[in-house]
Amino acid sequence: MSVQFKERILRGPGLADMPIGMIIGCTDPAMVEILGRTGYDFAILDAEHSPMGAPELLPLVRAAQLVGLTPLVRMGDATRSTAQKMMDIGMEGLIVPRVEQAADVAEVLSATKLPSEGGTRGYCPSCHAIGYSRAGWSHYNEHIGLGQMVIPIIESGAAVRNIAEIVAVDGIDAVLFGPGDMAVDMNVEFDSQPIADAFERVASVAAAHGVAVITPNQVPGEIKSKSSALFVGMDLINISAHFAERLRQTRELAGSGT
Repeated sequence: MSVQFKERILRGPGLADMPIGMIIGCTDPAMVEILGRTGYDFAILDAEHSPMGAPELLPLVRAAQLVGLTPLVRMGDATRSTAQKMMDIGMEGLIVPRVEQAADVAEVLSATKLPSEGGTRGYCPSCHAIGYSRAGWSHYNEHIGLGQMVIPIIESGAAVRNIAEIVAVDGIDAVLFGPGDMAVDMNVEFDSQPIADAFERVASVAAAHGVAVITPNQVPGEIKSKSSALFVGMDLINISAHFAERLRQTRELAGSGT
């Protein structure tokens, strides 16, 4: 699956065939299954801003594979051990937060390659991604070598200034533009001109290096038409509304003293 997904986003901007995904911070595998059954192409499973770790993420990966959805993970950190664990449970793309220079993504990239390729990838067939058997090791390596993606998040002014060195790193095929954290970092509004200008620079430099850009659908201006893949919000609206409604009811109950 990751090979086809990678090929689609590397074909370049265009709304007609743009892969569509969603950030999932909910632990229920049904959320991922619903995405796959309603036409989405990928899910960004959130291990940075949700309480989920590997035990919670594994059922979501299984659900994604069940419905032909590409599972990507927004990692909580950029360490080798985290990257190794995410690959072992079957993640097909590692989204790396807080990347501000090329060196910030080096450890994750190294973890995706075998020692014979100059990397630090370890051998363990007893995991979901390998099929719990040594027989799946060769197939896995071929699959990962062709389709595994490492995707830095560009979410600060420093990352925008250093975008040329980041996208020039061998093994970076895509970047994810994060306007929310960037707005906080730059102390501007989410839908302001500085954010649009930052995206224009990222998109222009990335295109010159043959690197795709993934961006949320809330970004301002003409950004969507220049994106190679699009993701939608955090979780699903009905889940957020459900949590908010439960919170309101709980507050009422506490206030009533019953």
